[in-house]
Amino acid sequence: VRATVAELQKTWPGAVHVTFTQDKSKVIRQMLGDLQNSVATGVLLVVIVILFALGFRASLFIGIAIPASFLAGLLGLQLAGLTVNIVVLFSLILAVGMLVDDAIIVSEFAERRMSEGMPPKEAYSLAAKRMSGPVIAATATRVAAFSPLLFWPGVVGQFMKYLPITLIATLSASLAVALFFTPTLGALLGKAAPVPHDDRARDRGPYMRTVRLALRRPGMTLTLAALLLVVVQVAYGKFGRGVEFFPSVEPDYGQVIVHARGNLALEEKNHLIAEVEKRVLAFDGLKTVYTRIGEQPRGMGELTEDTIGVIQFEFADWRVRPPAHEIMDAIRAKTADLPGILIEVTAPRAGPPTGKPIQVQIGAIDPAV
Repeated sequence: VRATVAELQKTWPGAVHVTFTQDKSKVIRQMLGDLQNSVATGVLLVVIVILFALGFRASLFIGIAIPASFLAGLLGLQLAGLTVNIVVLFSLILAVGMLVDDAIIVSEFAERRMSEGMPPKEAYSLAAKRMSGPVIAATATRVAAFSPLLFWPGVVGQFMKYLPITLIATLSASLAVALFFTPTLGALLGKAAPVPHDDRARDRGPYMRTVRLALRRPGMTLTLAALLLVVVQVAYGKFGRGVEFFPSVEPDYGQVIVHARGNLALEEKNHLIAEVEKRVLAFDGLKTVYTRIGEQPRGMGELTEDTIGVIQFEFADWRVRPPAHEIMDAIRAKTADLPGILIEVTAPRAGPPTGKPIQVQIGAIDPAV
């Protein structure tokens, strides 16, 4: 858009200036940067955790499984004709902890065999054969858990369908990585750890003592697990903070909706909106302000028939301004004394457009009455 406007601007008079508002490209670049940071941090943390349990080489093989699965998963999205959006990014971050499970199963089996003297190539070949069943079963259970979300109905379903699609694509890719690429890398670069496998297991003293205690009393262990499952749900129902589908976030922009009753001329609407606009422009923390007067375009779901104008404003960077709700409260207070009009200051809610929280519908057999 910027390139097209710059080219067209060469044919316009010099007095014509163009300003861009609500530019989402910066937000998209920031989200992609945050995703890259999260992926890099996730890979690093996973490698560090596995480093203590399986050694350097195995942690390297398992760490490679994350970006490899991401790339294959994004390829699947591309082939399906889907774009990268905020739900896809969230799903990729959610998948980081699940992608390494398959590679861990294969690498752990091969490490055990190499500690017993088996060459790396034979150990990873045997691991790919023997562990294919558990790996496929583990991946299938996770895919089965997210598959029902593909049939989520309504507007929310259209918004959230990218989550199961992305997770299924990346988890399926992790299966291929664990059964083909991890054994290949292990056969080329694998080497038995200097510390025997059983010695490393014995070093985890508190964990092994807990396991032995649980095995000695299996009935009590299962009973405590079932009891804990129920107690957690009941305790959160009584003492928790409740359920919120989309939490409130710091908005990027807001709008002032001006309502008035009566058959007002366009000049009267212009006079009323201009007074509101003058007071809005006096506030710091606003980057751009755009005013529309008169009949509003169709598709603006929250606008009623008595709307005579809308002032849209874009907030400045959140680091250099007060919180958005403070600015909006100040706008409400500053415009409350204007007579003849009703001011409504709102910000977009997170998630898909679903209308206002409370709606009143009135019907009658005879509409004229």
